[in-house]
Amino acid sequence: MKQIVKSVTLAVIGIGIVWLGLLTYRRIVAAKQVVLIRREILRENPRVLELFSMLSSRMQQDVVASFLKDPDPNTRANAYQLMVVAKVKWTPWAFQAGLRDNDPTVRFHAALAAGELRVVECAEDISAAYLSENTWYCKLEYVRTLVRLDRFDRRKFPNQGATEHEAWLLRYADFLTKGEPPDLLVGAIEHASKDTRCFAANLISYFADPRGLPLLEKLAQDQDENVRNCATKALDRYSRREQVLANE
Repeated sequence: MKQIVKSVTLAVIGIGIVWLGLLTYRRIVAAKQVVLIRREILRENPRVLELFSMLSSRMQQDVVASFLKDPDPNTRANAYQLMVVAKVKWTPWAFQAGLRDNDPTVRFHAALAAGELRVVECAEDISAAYLSENTWYCKLEYVRTLVRLDRFDRRKFPNQGATEHEAWLLRYADFLTKGEPPDLLVGAIEHASKDTRCFAANLISYFADPRGLPLLEKLAQDQDENVRNCATKALDRYSRREQVLANE
């Protein structure tokens, strides 16, 4: 009996040693992959996303988890870009942490990734983040993500829209959410200010809604050269963004 107990004990110890060895090996390999991906990002290697996609799902999670905790904001922002490549729907806390980050680039990419991965659980957090946000491009992405998640509610922003551009943004998102034609943008594309007309072109291209395409094409024929150039670039962005949305 003692011999049996001793044999079982040795077997358990042996299994434990093997398991610890495999765990240590996986951590070493994961650490090397983190270093590799980080180095390729710093080198701006265009194949970095391809290299990341070749990793196993577990390795991808290890890399992203490491990046999310990195002190460098650019690395934290890269974590959300890698999430989208991996097409893994992470737990909401990862996006909530990004939306509360001190760096606007991280906040922007956290919202963008939430929209790409359809993390509807973060809709309330994104709405709350909008109310305290001071960076325009973050506000723009928050609203676009809420529209993509079908969670935009104009009533949650009663005191917003102090600036003309923000008012256009919220009204446009409201029209898109209700499925109405964006007729209100007619006022923007015919506005006396060329800056407002350029803003309208960029807004239409950013949301890539086909109902705004006729207005964008009209801006491409604007009498002002700067507006025409802006609209032409917006048409190009519209086409590329529409292709991305169609492939989701």
